Amino acid sequence: MAIVSEAFAQRLWPTADAVGQVLQLLPDSRSHLSEVTPLRSRQVRVVGVAGDVKTGFIDDQNSRMLVYFPCQSRAARTVLLLRVNGDPEAARVRIDQELSEAAPGAIDRIHRMESLAAGRSFPFRMAYWVSALLGFLALSLAISGIYGVLSYLVAQRVREIGVRIALGATPSSVVGLVVGQIIRLAGAGVALGALVGIGLWKMLSTAMLALSGFDLVPFAGGGVMVLCGCIAAAILPSLRASRLDAMRALRQD
Repeated sequence: MAIVSEAFAQRLWPTADAVGQVLQLLPDSRSHLSEVTPLRSRQVRVVGVAGDVKTGFIDDQNSRMLVYFPCQSRAARTVLLLRVNGDPEAARVRIDQELSEAAPGAIDRIHRMESLAAGRSFPFRMAYWVSALLGFLALSLAISGIYGVLSYLVAQRVREIGVRIALGATPSSVVGLVVGQIIRLAGAGVALGALVGIGLWKMLSTAMLALSGFDLVPFAGGGVMVLCGCIAAAILPSLRASRLDAMRALRQD
């Protein structure tokens, strides 16, 4: 007898009841399950249907097609969860000593839930810090590039800015002219990047179980950070432009 998952039942018997159906099992030389859980018969009858489970972060229809067989007690990997009062590390040491005295070799390992969860989340924390470092480097390159481009543009528009100052433009209006230009360009870039990011999230959320919900804070925070970086890069060239001498700028070739 066996229990199959809902995805397995839907795949094999989409219009019929899976309970009562018979499965024909074929041996697989690449698997060692036959040595651990030998089957008495190659034909098993389905006695129940279990709900689908998530076997990984990649959500694939085939990964949810599972069949559960009865196995021997020595083949089962038993995990016991204990809730303790007080210091968990002291309780772990005490439980380890008492179990070693009562039944040596009965327990393989004893872990704290915090250490086990930290070990499972270590690859994701590493990916987070690597992504943060790459994002910081990308933002630094963007700020330095914007600063260089704006410095060049201000140098090219010296006569225009001199004319504006000669006609009565205030330093704040010159700063607003330069900063406003970069805000418009940066805003268009952030909007385009947000659209691309949302499209990638939509594409990945269909395959990655960890991307089950849309988090607005990272998207909005990233856009605001890029805008602030662009404005910071434009401040120095705009201040330099606002302090130009109108007469010297007009006489410049």
